[in-house]
Amino acid sequence: MSRTDAPVSKLVEQATSKADLSYSYWAAKNAHSTATPDPKLLTQEEVARQMSEIDRLKQTTGASAWNMGGTFEERAVGMEWVKASLGELLRSTSVSVGGSTLCVAAISSCTGEAHQWLVRGRKRAGFELEVDLALTQDGEARGKLCLTQISSDDLEEMQLAYRSEGPGLSPSAVHSAFHPTLLAAFKDLLERIKAR
Repeated sequence: MSRTDAPVSKLVEQATSKADLSYSYWAAKNAHSTATPDPKLLTQEEVARQMSEIDRLKQTTGASAWNMGGTFEERAVGMEWVKASLGELLRSTSVSVGGSTLCVAAISSCTGEAHQWLVRGRKRAGFELEVDLALTQDGEARGKLCLTQISSDDLEEMQLAYRSEGPGLSPSAVHSAFHPTLLAAFKDLLERIKAR
């Protein structure tokens, strides 16, 4: 039996036949039915009009040029920017605990992620962070405040752990003193990310 005499499967027959209902018939019939349009250079006037429309959309929706409808866009916010913004927000933070003054000296570390979203023309923001703060007690380096589970979705669930490097203060007293201040700072950070 030669190769041409071999039985052909129904699928191969439909794909290769030239009958009215075959794929090849439809594809061949419609492949050349319309001519390809010739490219056209835009005039300076048309370019200027398009650029002004893009600028207007960027200002009103904050969307990128490719997202003219402002439907959905996600932008990562750099952790260096987050750390610098938190540094500004917490720079002069000090609280009184048990007769001593605790101040935020520096942000030792800031890890996690922060994002800004554009959804239907509205900016939204969010973050999941872990932050370590170096503290001074009455002007001397005395401890560390570790903040975990910092989520913009539920800031009240933020966990604070105080570690003292000397005669310590009560961790619960430090938590009570710092919690409202830190809560306000993270709410401000959320607004800064939105406005970015």
